[in-house]
Amino acid sequence: MYRLSCFRERCRQLATSSPPLAKRFLSTIPRPVRGFRASGSSEFFSLAKLCAETPRHETHNLVREQEPSLGLPIVEELKHVFKIAALSHTATPLAKLLYQWIQTDRDLDLKLVGSILKQYANLRPPRGRTTMNSEALMKERNGRFTLPLLGRKTVDYFTRKVENADCKGIDGTTIGNILFGVQAMEDSSETRRLVEAMVPKLWSCEDQLDPVDISTSLYGLRFLPHCSSMQRFIEALTVHIEEYPGEFDGKSVSLSLYSLRLQQDSMTSRRCLSALAQRIQNAPGFGPQCVSNAMLGLRGKGGASSTHQVIAEVARKIPEIEEEFTSQAISNTLIAIKYIDQTVVIRQLLDNMACKIRNTKPMTIQSFKQCFSGLQHFEKATIKKAVESLSEKLLRSSHEFDVNTLAAICKCVSTAGDMHLGRRVLEHLNHQLDDCVYEMDRSQIIDVATILRGKLSRSSEALSRKISKRIASLNSFETSGEVRNAIICIHLPMHGRELRNAIRGAALRSLRNLNIHDAKEICKKMRLGKKGSSLGEMHRLIEARLMKLNDSSSSVGGNAESCRRKDGLGETEEMQLEWNTLNRSEGRCFRIPVPISEPQVTRLEASERQLRV
Repeated sequence: MYRLSCFRERCRQLATSSPPLAKRFLSTIPRPVRGFRASGSSEFFSLAKLCAETPRHETHNLVREQEPSLGLPIVEELKHVFKIAALSHTATPLAKLLYQWIQTDRDLDLKLVGSILKQYANLRPPRGRTTMNSEALMKERNGRFTLPLLGRKTVDYFTRKVENADCKGIDGTTIGNILFGVQAMEDSSETRRLVEAMVPKLWSCEDQLDPVDISTSLYGLRFLPHCSSMQRFIEALTVHIEEYPGEFDGKSVSLSLYSLRLQQDSMTSRRCLSALAQRIQNAPGFGPQCVSNAMLGLRGKGGASSTHQVIAEVARKIPEIEEEFTSQAISNTLIAIKYIDQTVVIRQLLDNMACKIRNTKPMTIQSFKQCFSGLQHFEKATIKKAVESLSEKLLRSSHEFDVNTLAAICKCVSTAGDMHLGRRVLEHLNHQLDDCVYEMDRSQIIDVATILRGKLSRSSEALSRKISKRIASLNSFETSGEVRNAIICIHLPMHGRELRNAIRGAALRSLRNLNIHDAKEICKKMRLGKKGSSLGEMHRLIEARLMKLNDSSSSVGGNAESCRRKDGLGETEEMQLEWNTLNRSEGRCFRIPVPISEPQVTRLEASERQLRV
């Protein structure tokens, strides 16, 4: 750190040469002098000496004066102002200089606009954004001083200069610098106008944009959401990606893909993804971080062919990577496929990632959470190898997980199908699951129940009884997805009749919440038990529910309530029928405490006989 005594000595030297200039210069230095590092002391003294030796009318450009600049060229003026901003951690000199330009409407060419925006964006933190408004000049965020986003008037000023500039002679570096500075702007109509004004400049650019310019342009636009301006710019940039004669390096192509993460699935985005996918194949230097960035750019892109084309190319590159994957790179890759449709390329990607997971260093809690959260929606054959590798890492760790992570781990391990591995994971997490059973919601408790299979230890049997009581206290399931997961869970080789009966009872009480999509999925996946068994009775109830839903969807002109009661059964009678079927299959007699009239009982018995036939 820069010592205070040394700082005072430098100030005395400056005061000896010119006391008025020393007083004005010291007013530009922020109060916490201890913030200056020792490595910057020589640079600080050279700047102080520069102020002392500069003529009076030119010194106004280096200190905080509101009058227009008079002597320095514009490039030198900017150089000194940005130097002060970097050393003093304040945007005031630059803000006042821009205020002068806006008031006088000073002319700027495209190269100068690009230089200003790029330097300003580089003074901001490399990660994250601030939420400061245009009036704030300086804020402290995470222990670092950061500059605010450019105000709307300043962005409008730069936009007008770009719109009125001549397209002749513009090169790819200028386009990249201007668009790189967009990350220092808030999402507003002026910012979108600036992007829109760059589209004709991109079409008329005679030089071919190289990979660095392309990735720089897209990286600066990574915070802008899906809009018409972004789509037109991506369409113009895709032509340069397709026509570039050379090869893209791994960093450029991965940053380009990462910058598209906020863009929705569209024909323009698909064409750009396809063009970038072709560049991955021969990209040198495609390492673990490049895999992570490329996959993060695919979040929310759905099941488009261009998305799977990128995944296929990344999957082919993974075995060629000799570097060790970090836990963050692995978690980013797996969480990125959470909402992507299941295909063969997803399985190929996960199989290749399983080898990298085994060789990585111990993983963090956040990494485990993201990995299991991204895998819990896929089927057994797709995630088996990846889950086995993650489970081995999990068994060697001593992390304390939250409720959501525990539920995701249990669901993934159960889906993978290895009962021996499931028992090992259950024993490892038993005390954590036991402590948070009553904190779980309905969907989480079902996910945990899926891992209770086969022969269990005494501690796991106690956990099974505790989960049974929790499900009994919940009484029923609220959503169609919860009912579907509960019914599918019953057909697994679960441990304990008490747990199975608790889930089956809650599922039967919630059958009316089952929608047509989930009912079809259950009937398609599950071939329920033999004729006359309790599972067979449930199968018939689900098929009856599906028939009602089909009738409701095919009926025209009737409301949902009339369609639901088309067979003459009301909601109370349906509940009674379901409970009678359940309890007779178990050899018991039970009626719910709801009064039913004589005609309703007659129709109830007739419908029950029809279901048995």
